[in-house]
Amino acid sequence: MSILRYLVEGLNPSKTSDTIDLSPLLNYAKQYNSSEDLLRSGGFPISLLDRVAFGFDAEAMTQIDPKLLHIKWKDDIDQVKYEVEKSGLTPREWGRKIDLSEPIDVSYSNGKFWIEDGHHRYFAAKALGEPLNANVEINEKPIPKIVGTKNYNYDAFVRDIYDKAVDNSEDITESRIYPNDDFSGELILTHNKESSPNMGSIYGQDVEPAGYYGIVSHNPALASNPNYETVRAKIRHPLIIDISEDRTGWKRELAKKYKAKKSLLSKKLMQAGYDSIITTDSDGDTGEIIILDSNILEVITTGEDMI
Repeated sequence: MSILRYLVEGLNPSKTSDTIDLSPLLNYAKQYNSSEDLLRSGGFPISLLDRVAFGFDAEAMTQIDPKLLHIKWKDDIDQVKYEVEKSGLTPREWGRKIDLSEPIDVSYSNGKFWIEDGHHRYFAAKALGEPLNANVEINEKPIPKIVGTKNYNYDAFVRDIYDKAVDNSEDITESRIYPNDDFSGELILTHNKESSPNMGSIYGQDVEPAGYYGIVSHNPALASNPNYETVRAKIRHPLIIDISEDRTGWKRELAKKYKAKKSLLSKKLMQAGYDSIITTDSDGDTGEIIILDSNILEVITTGEDMI
């Protein structure tokens, strides 16, 4: 995080990470190749910013405990109390006659939930000890809550969060690589010859290493599919990556580590001594396998051969 940028823009870094959990923003930022890509996409969704700043987002919050509500219009609740007293019923008896299906209107500001409309339903739900359906509107801006001041620059905020996400990225060499000897040897792979749709940064396609992508498949139907071919790969020095908790983030981690992407990333990996990449889950099962060195490949069959 750039403290200098915060000082220049009037932000207060001491009030950021100490009181706010930034991890949801950091995780969101990691899917982008740069802070500029993140800014061009529109930055952080307001629902995500609200969850980080306030612990909830209005769209997802459809019910609320009446004990959390505060009275904004005293005359309105006094009128309800007068009607209950005039009815001669106990609060619970009166409450059972009220339809609680319609949501009440609630605003959130200064750290509190305020009733805007629905005082009768509020009184009934509180007497019955039941939750209320609610339409919640947040009347505070989330970023001042996150950074600790109303004076902020949005672009600087996004860039600093992105920089922090990149700086805090797990070092792939420490915990996601297994000993190479565990997987070296011969593998039979199935390869889809059709090009994948370009999804950009969503699945890391904008940075993923170039190479021959395949899987270890035991599905006999693929052997006769004209869009697939079967190859033998004589792997000797694979890079083994655990993807059990993050199936695509490894691509961006590699791009950061080697300061390269796509074909240049593959070239640097080969210069580092790797001939392939093998992804694996927590059970030890292999996932996507990328052959970096085409010299270790031998085509066995293609789908056309089986027709």
